[in-house]
Amino acid sequence: MGNASDLANRVEGRFGVLPNFFRLAPETPEIVEKLWGFAQAAYLDNPLPSVFKERLFVHLSRFCAVRYCIARHVGFLVGLGRPAGDPTVRAQSVTDVVKLLRRPFPRGQELQSRLSLCAACPAPIVEMPVADTQMEDAIFVLAAHVFLKTSDYLLCLDALTRLLGPARLQYMLLFLAFVRAAHYWTETHPEIAFRPVQECLTNIHRHSGSKTALIRLEREGDRVRVKVEDQGNGMSPERLAEVQSHGTGAGITGMRERVRHLKGVMDIQSNGTGATISVTFPVPATPTSIPASGSDGILQSLEATG
Repeated sequence: MGNASDLANRVEGRFGVLPNFFRLAPETPEIVEKLWGFAQAAYLDNPLPSVFKERLFVHLSRFCAVRYCIARHVGFLVGLGRPAGDPTVRAQSVTDVVKLLRRPFPRGQELQSRLSLCAACPAPIVEMPVADTQMEDAIFVLAAHVFLKTSDYLLCLDALTRLLGPARLQYMLLFLAFVRAAHYWTETHPEIAFRPVQECLTNIHRHSGSKTALIRLEREGDRVRVKVEDQGNGMSPERLAEVQSHGTGAGITGMRERVRHLKGVMDIQSNGTGATISVTFPVPATPTSIPASGSDGILQSLEATG
């Protein structure tokens, strides 16, 4: 077993970036090493096709309470790292990924149509389906029901068993086990989640009246600052003073607690034509996974549509 630096080099060598996922427990490097071994066996070296695995990871990460997983794996798909650690895979377009994210989660008759499609297909299938096809959609739907253990999961598991054959089914279940572990790992490590950003967007959608939000992430020396701005209704001076002093409601209070837990500082400002929330965190002494090209700030406009 190597040291933390060796592990970081191996992870980065495989993904092309060093995901924060593998930097969550620096005090127990032996656990991170075992987690990396699990990731290799169940995810990276799993013989299911790389694009199929990465797209399914994104699809399933919509069901994770923490948005880190979906953000990181969308990043892999669009070229910010290597999908399933595979350097030979071409990056997908943002349009392709948005279509994937907008897929519904079928139940009832809509689920039955996917089951019927799989039942009509000669089995076991010779090759896994390519991206954005009916069969890929059907397998993703069945896998999601199995992953979530819905009331229909046994029907879906039977269909996958027939469709994939015994060996490929086990690799699929192994992959689902890793995705489940990845979700649990991120949900129990709040330092990875940038949950204040998620809470800010929720508040903008519910209260501000703004249709857009501006998110800026920048590093300044040993600090990382996240700033979220909207162009909504803003707050009255009285309301702003109340929020700045102790917060109101579970949302702001929870944000303050999470920021405090991570030794960060939160600042809230409003001029009557919008609001700005800034959160500053100290950066660990070890290298971060923020790309050098983004050190001057990453500016992104998002529709605050929930």
